[in-house]
Amino acid sequence: MKVKTRLFIAIFCVLLACLSWSPAVLALPATIEAAGDPAIAGQIGALATNKTPEEIANDPVVKAAIQAAWEDSSADNATTRHEEGGWIYEDADGNLSVQRWPSGNRSSIDAPPPTPPPGGQVVGEFHTHPNWQPPDGKDEDGKTWKQGPSDSDKNAKTPGTVGIIKDRSGTQTY
Repeated sequence: MKVKTRLFIAIFCVLLACLSWSPAVLALPATIEAAGDPAIAGQIGALATNKTPEEIANDPVVKAAIQAAWEDSSADNATTRHEEGGWIYEDADGNLSVQRWPSGNRSSIDAPPPTPPPGGQVVGEFHTHPNWQPPDGKDEDGKTWKQGPSDSDKNAKTPGTVGIIKDRSGTQTY
């Protein structure tokens, strides 16, 4: 009888601990490890946005920031063109905002760790590809540049977020 009582008490305590612990665990946001940068891990919550990639890309705040990044990238200047970009955040009310990154080089850009607003989350990132020239995709030096997101862009994008590329052909999400 003593063994059954102790077993019952042990099982009861485990169940009670699980019940009191699980709501707290369920309330914590899951974290996503950002591809290529462990420093970002833990700063990006599980996405709870109802917005599609197209809705994010076409949001007036995001669209204006992407256009400003394109203008800042000096796409028409063969000697100073460079990549520009930024993080896209969504706050608790569903409003989107942008944090620009430091300017990149001609064909690359490094994203700093994101700093979402309190209660906010990262929902996307964007950057420009100012190098290729229509109609053949080559620059003044004859180098061919890929339109849209490169394989490196796709591999470096933070999982669970939308990536946006602005180039001479327009804006693409990935």
